[in-house]
Amino acid sequence: MVVLKTIGFLLGLCLLSIAASIHFGHTNPSPSDWIAFQSNHGGNWDIYRMRPDGTHQQRLTTATADDMNAVWSPDSAWIAFQSERNGNFDIFKMRPDGSEVQQLTSSPDNEQNPTWSPDAKWIVFQSSRVGSNDIFRVRADGSRYQQLTAHPANDENPAWSPDGGW
Repeated sequence: MVVLKTIGFLLGLCLLSIAASIHFGHTNPSPSDWIAFQSNHGGNWDIYRMRPDGTHQQRLTTATADDMNAVWSPDSAWIAFQSERNGNFDIFKMRPDGSEVQQLTSSPDNEQNPTWSPDAKWIVFQSSRVGSNDIFRVRADGSRYQQLTAHPANDENPAWSPDGGW
């Protein structure tokens, strides 16, 4: 009887562990499980993903304009990228399977080189909306657009520190 209770208890712990690891909705593959990259296989630049060994290459974007500079969110739930689908580059995000494409910025000028904050709440990027390139940020949901630098020279290619401390 004690053995059966012990087996039942261990089986229950295993099931609880499995249930706790299940994600409802979209699965969030780790960036170590996939590599996002850009390629012009189809004549224009699109975002693709593949396994680290080069297998399972999948095209994620299919716009007739260029989609470039893919970057994984720290929680692996999204890929941010720049797209020229509106006539100039804006910042977009999508799920790792290419679904739920969302435009985050809208400017008649170019907005490029997105980078996620370590907590996945913000995306920093460069924008030429004020003349020269400056650094801006936007919430990952597309709200709270904010200019961070204002210099007549070009400020480009922002990079967030991995721990968010610097």
